[in-house]
Amino acid sequence: MLIYEDRLWSGFWNAEATPKNGVARLPFRPDNPRYLRLECFVYNGDAIKGFQDLRDKIGAGYDYVGATIGTLRLIFRKLLGTKTNVSIHDHDRFFCFELVIQFLQGIAAKGAERLVPENTSPAILRRWLMEHEDFRQISVERFMGEPGIPFAEPIMGRPPWQKTKT
Repeated sequence: MLIYEDRLWSGFWNAEATPKNGVARLPFRPDNPRYLRLECFVYNGDAIKGFQDLRDKIGAGYDYVGATIGTLRLIFRKLLGTKTNVSIHDHDRFFCFELVIQFLQGIAAKGAERLVPENTSPAILRRWLMEHEDFRQISVERFMGEPGIPFAEPIMGRPPWQKTKT
């Protein structure tokens, strides 16, 4: 997702593509239990052009076909080592990292033109951001747990507010 400060309406907002809502612009709430792991990178340049380009994409549907094909492609690459780059791209629909890469290309971040939105995995995008000179990491990892999420406690331990005193 893209997190940005809205100086007109105040507060932080996010723009992201989710299966439930498609491409949406919503107030950013870091305590949302959906964000079990949150890692942020700050761009050291001017991102206005990228957000202006994104404005036209708000309300677009979620690209289920692209996300599915991309996931299958990643599995085949992992298992078979194939390097297929057959592009299946819907210009009217987006999935999460496809939207972020389109934003990076819109701000003309150095090297973003080599990223193929529908063929770039979250791991490749993260590594690209970590190695890029114009982005800085502001939080390493932040874990949050919520009662009722069955896998949260075994992975993260108990949330601090639930720890028992010994």
